[in-house]
Amino acid sequence: MNERILELAEQARDYADDTYKNFSNNSGWFELYNEKFADMIVRECFEHCKGQLVDKKTAEHMGLTYNDAVGDCANGLLEHFGVEE
Repeated sequence: MNERILELAEQARDYADDTYKNFSNNSGWFELYNEKFADMIVRECFEHCKGQLVDKKTAEHMGLTYNDAVGDCANGLLEHFGVEE
């Protein structure tokens, strides 16, 4: 598994552990962990794509369309998380 995904999973686990110091309610812990892990992955994707955005004038100068930019971001996410197409 990609190292960054492992880091995010560990951070989500630590968050759930800190919130549920008493593990008597495992379903609550797992629900919180899953929500936090998903949230962190979505935020990571957002930050990755945001970092690739250029203003419209620059995109036009580079000959990029909106679809080009979306495709670049999508492909970049696969690479960022080490997922093969």
